[in-house]
Amino acid sequence: MKNRCFLILILHYSILILFHAHYNKSNNSKVRKRGENCLAKEVMTRRSADNEYFHKDFHISCDLGISYVGEHYGDDGVREYIRNYTANYLAPLSNQIREEGFQALEQYLKQLYETEKAPGVLKIRRSDDEIEVTITACPAIAFMRESGHTPSKWYIDTTTVLYETIAQNAGVQFELIQYDEQSGAAQFRMFSETK
Repeated sequence: MKNRCFLILILHYSILILFHAHYNKSNNSKVRKRGENCLAKEVMTRRSADNEYFHKDFHISCDLGISYVGEHYGDDGVREYIRNYTANYLAPLSNQIREEGFQALEQYLKQLYETEKAPGVLKIRRSDDEIEVTITACPAIAFMRESGHTPSKWYIDTTTVLYETIAQNAGVQFELIQYDEQSGAAQFRMFSETK
């Protein structure tokens, strides 16, 4: 149990660093002179938010963490972890979908794939009561494979369980239409319960 808590803490910390850098892109770099004599040195103050947010190696770390949970706590442990993460960290997205409709998910996904420098792999069809998302190739899986890392059997849960939990918390339905484990290509939809 102690190891599980430690792993979950590390995964949460990694994810928080990832999203902190993403959502705090302000440019606050400053160069100032320190000291009054001729040996004054220049000090440059930088924060992680000053740098371009691009985190390809995070995907491998995430997969290794999920693999650890899967190997030690099984499929249910992986699903529980992803559900808890999603229910807590992505709660604002679920609330936005509930309040604003599916355009909130569309905006989130477009921003996510822009950040991944892969906006061309994302296709979205949306109406007032349904959104259908097609990802022609997952940039994370492509990077992992290019780096010599084979995604774990649990990596699919970062799509299925994550979006299913977002949908449940938003009060809508989720359906996985297809998923290709080799490329990460996926097609899913969320829809209002009345449809």
